[in-house]
Amino acid sequence: MNPLFDLEIIESAVLSGEVDDAMNLIQKRKRNLPGIVNAYKNEKLRSHLKVLLGIEGYLEDHESFDSLLSIITSNFVYDVDDREGFINNFMYQLYYSKDRYNIRFPHFDGKRCNDL
Repeated sequence: MNPLFDLEIIESAVLSGEVDDAMNLIQKRKRNLPGIVNAYKNEKLRSHLKVLLGIEGYLEDHESFDSLLSIITSNFVYDVDDREGFINNFMYQLYYSKDRYNIRFPHFDGKRCNDL
């Protein structure tokens, strides 16, 4: 399992309006990661789980943009060259998609808002 790959899947699914796919991945990781984290005491996976839970809360409208940003910043364990650029891009994509598709999971219409 590659945590960075999980974020890329979530980002592409949300951008294309397939929020169900992103949430299915998050649910799957929520079921599998706690056992791995407890068995191996892996701090990287524990931080990745916190990020996934933050993304889930943001898509369900329980977390604000700023709280998700602080969760991702404080739990950043991903292997990328430009940390700040990655965080800014990822957060912009989530914010853009949530606004464009009017996401309040599980209730959203999957269509763009007022631009057709």
